[in-house]
Amino acid sequence: LSLDEHPFFPKPELGNFGIFLDSSPDRWGQTLMKRREALQARDEKRPPRTLYAWDFLIGVQDQTRQGALRFRRPGTETFLGDDKMAAPPVTTLRELEAVAYQLSNRRIDDLDALRRWLAVLVAPGASLGGARPKANFTDAFDYARVAHAAQVRKGSSIPYLYHLLGVASLVIEFGGDEDQAIAGLLHDVIEDCGEPHRALVRAQFGDAVADIVEDCTDGSAESKASHTDIEAKRRDWMRRKLDYLAHLAKAPDATLLVSGCDKLHNARAILNDLENPEVGTRVFERFTGGREGTLGYYQSLSEVFSKRGARMVVQLEATVARMHALAGATSRISLTE
Repeated sequence: LSLDEHPFFPKPELGNFGIFLDSSPDRWGQTLMKRREALQARDEKRPPRTLYAWDFLIGVQDQTRQGALRFRRPGTETFLGDDKMAAPPVTTLRELEAVAYQLSNRRIDDLDALRRWLAVLVAPGASLGGARPKANFTDAFDYARVAHAAQVRKGSSIPYLYHLLGVASLVIEFGGDEDQAIAGLLHDVIEDCGEPHRALVRAQFGDAVADIVEDCTDGSAESKASHTDIEAKRRDWMRRKLDYLAHLAKAPDATLLVSGCDKLHNARAILNDLENPEVGTRVFERFTGGREGTLGYYQSLSEVFSKRGARMVVQLEATVARMHALAGATSRISLTE
């Protein structure tokens, strides 16, 4: 675009000028706006309008629009859009998932429900960009993906990201909120990737997430790397695990859920290997604590989470019991005994 005062016409295949596309909603946001237009047309007893590129552009709430441009009609002081359902509010991942699923249906007969769902996704709110269901979770995914890019699960070629997504999924399954799900993605970043991430996580994702991540950390990558010989590593491992168990006994509930989901996912991975004839009890060779130390640690974890009434304790207890049975343990002895 030049700075001339005369009509301009975008390329038909784009629908709008490139300079405006960053300020426009994506395909999902356009779907929401079409739903909103259909609902308003019903309320006003008129046929729904066909929405074009400019309708989508000015349909995003000015207060929360991404990009450097603002839009208003000549001779007015009101920036567009100022519709009461023009941009997404802050909400939870679980609510976003449920609402997005409902709005994906081609036919929606419950108009009151449609109003509620649209209010979740396109009402004014914090600066989440265009009309689309996105939040810090996507940023956390990218952060974790980059930070753990070169890492794999112990004794396998499985990308470490698999574990982080598994923990975040369990957090959501057991009723965690968005901050806890984000912490699930980031819970190992200090421990496995280093101290610099401590400040970075707090700056980018806030205190609530950072506090949980720090609570889930029993030692940084640097501190663990400082021990070189086997015996020193084992002593450090025992000290860290005992300190962590003591910490869990009084940790905040928000931390307890994320930590418990982390331990449940790890325990299930060990159990899968124990059930695999090609691995079996050799799985314990991967761990600094060995067979006895690993079994003792998970027994202690099960006891702590049980005493705290953690939400995932039934599943963790069943997994730890099965782990002991397949490992050939005749009794379940905690690490502190």
